[in-house]
Amino acid sequence: MKDLPRVFVNPIDHEINNEQKRYVSFDKNDRYHEPNKHISLSKIDEILNSKFYIKKPKVKIVTDNEEIYSQIVTRTNSYVLTMDSKKIPINEIRDILII
Repeated sequence: MKDLPRVFVNPIDHEINNEQKRYVSFDKNDRYHEPNKHISLSKIDEILNSKFYIKKPKVKIVTDNEEIYSQIVTRTNSYVLTMDSKKIPINEIRDILII
């Protein structure tokens, strides 16, 4: 058998922390998740620019403190404006779900 070339193996010299906390529950009193700390702007833009809805779809916005059921009118770089004239900071939004 021929001599095979050596394979480079990068040494692991730091702690690997690839575990994420997961949360699954059917209890409405429990709070939401850890892995996705902040929502991406692309997800909000996807809802706003959707071609599947004539009007803006109703959404459930999960924030740090509450759950808001409304329609998103527009967004800026730091806020989301809803149909009920609520101004929600984007850094507080954890998830947006289409109802």
